[in-house]
Amino acid sequence: MISKATQLDGVTATAWDLVSSRGKLLLVGHGDSLINYVELSAEPNVLKVSEQKLTADGGKTVSVVDDGASLQLHSAMPRDGDDPADRRGETPAAVLAPPKGYRLESGPGRKLLADWDAEDAISVREVSTLRRTARIGIPKPPTPADLQYFFDQDGRLVTVSGTRVQQWDARTGRQLAHHDIKGIIAGSRGASTPRQANVNRYPADNQVAVLVWGDPTVRVIDLTTGRTTTTVKVPTDAVATQFDPSGRYFAVLRSGGIVELWRRDPLRKELGPLRSMAESAEKPYVAGFLDKEGRFAVAANSSVRIYRVGDRAYSDSYDFGRIPSSGLLVDGSYVFRDMAPDGRTVI
Repeated sequence: MISKATQLDGVTATAWDLVSSRGKLLLVGHGDSLINYVELSAEPNVLKVSEQKLTADGGKTVSVVDDGASLQLHSAMPRDGDDPADRRGETPAAVLAPPKGYRLESGPGRKLLADWDAEDAISVREVSTLRRTARIGIPKPPTPADLQYFFDQDGRLVTVSGTRVQQWDARTGRQLAHHDIKGIIAGSRGASTPRQANVNRYPADNQVAVLVWGDPTVRVIDLTTGRTTTTVKVPTDAVATQFDPSGRYFAVLRSGGIVELWRRDPLRKELGPLRSMAESAEKPYVAGFLDKEGRFAVAANSSVRIYRVGDRAYSDSYDFGRIPSSGLLVDGSYVFRDMAPDGRTVI
């Protein structure tokens, strides 16, 4: 049998050969009853990538290349004759991606992205050109883990350095609001030691969701006034939350990498723990709401699954199958870096 499929069950060894057919270069693997092949490009097309994001339509990728030396915009499926790097945006040579803190963050509609390119600064760039629109100075975080940043529903950038939360105009770099959550952390009951907090977007103007680890209450804070506008009860071991665009549903990440889907009114758990998340908490995965109707996507382990709040199981899925035994994947597992907004394309 000749196939482009991944290795089948029962095939434990594969021999590889490089062959040419009709002007195309092929890497061919064969076992007792199976021949696999993949077409190779004659041009160098392997990048040393530390972080990647998809564009809104899933047609291109933004890649952090060579340990932060540059940003590059590539076609996800280049055609013959295409320049593999459509755009290049140089970043300062001294920037190295912190191992557990650095990431690219996409804005609404994926028109803008935030790039942490210095210890005390974040650059906002247009995705289509990688042109910088603003460079925002932030307090240097004590450690990379103490920095959070994301775009709110209106496309404003929110940064969290230590306990200082700031809201910025992503086009001009002007600060719009700020609030220190030190008092919330200090006054939290049952908080963990050392006390840590997760700040995330909330579907309302100028508001963020603040969760102190060990405290079963999420506080929604208005950054312009510093007031708590509402609270949401969560499990005591929750370490992060994510609200859907309608505000009716939310996801909870619990210790151990367990994810649950909840309804706010009446408050109840609708689904979880989600199996594909609980199996591997340490490997990179992608998870998030797709719309206002409670659809939630998870790309983890070897599959992509779409859930819906109210259903008892996933409504759609795609399984990548077993890892080939070629040794090309060193740790023998799939990892997921990003997902298009509609859930149809993943890295």
